[in-house]
Amino acid sequence: MEFFQVYWQSIYREPANSASKPRFFSQKGAWTGFISGFIFWFAFGFFVYGLLGGVILGVVLGLVDAAAGGVSRFIFWLVNNLPNRLLGAIGLVLILIASFLQFASPLIELLNVAGK
Repeated sequence: MEFFQVYWQSIYREPANSASKPRFFSQKGAWTGFISGFIFWFAFGFFVYGLLGGVILGVVLGLVDAAAGGVSRFIFWLVNNLPNRLLGAIGLVLILIASFLQFASPLIELLNVAGK
């Protein structure tokens, strides 16, 4: 957790657990997400699809990263202000969903074999 707080402070220049509620969308976070996303996806697209593919992939997925970066500050604040019991319940639900999704494919295969 300490790594994320240091990362947060280096980007936003304020304490990670600030008591003031941030705006839902941060333009600074969006630009950070777009630039870092564009660089990564352009490099990937350039090596796989060439120059034009790298530019298209970088712009399209850079915009997705910009949207994620724009709301990340608000989500980080929201999660830090959740009660521990609610945060634990959300984690438990996510673990159960992941377990069900991993179990679904073998269960389908088992039912297909048994049905023959």
